[in-house]
Amino acid sequence: MDEQKLRNYLLKCELQYRAKHQEEGGCLEWLAPYCGSVKEIERFLREIGFRIKRIVDEEAWPGEVHQWVVTHSGVIVYVNRDGLNGFFAKEQQVK
Repeated sequence: MDEQKLRNYLLKCELQYRAKHQEEGGCLEWLAPYCGSVKEIERFLREIGFRIKRIVDEEAWPGEVHQWVVTHSGVIVYVNRDGLNGFFAKEQQVK
């Protein structure tokens, strides 16, 4: 396994683990540079091995912007906004 593949695998594992074990999500400094837009997030998540389930990029009404990417494994990564840079969480399962 080359170094880049190993690095990507470890980044994916870290993001999945943290999302699963942090109740309210969190911020990762290394993730923030890839969160400028949903396109950037999508590209990066695919690069490190995630499959994309859904992309939300909408303005529900003026000033109410929703921008995030959801993976098939249930990790949500949000576009940087309001001091939350590199913010991620685990998708809540509806019961």
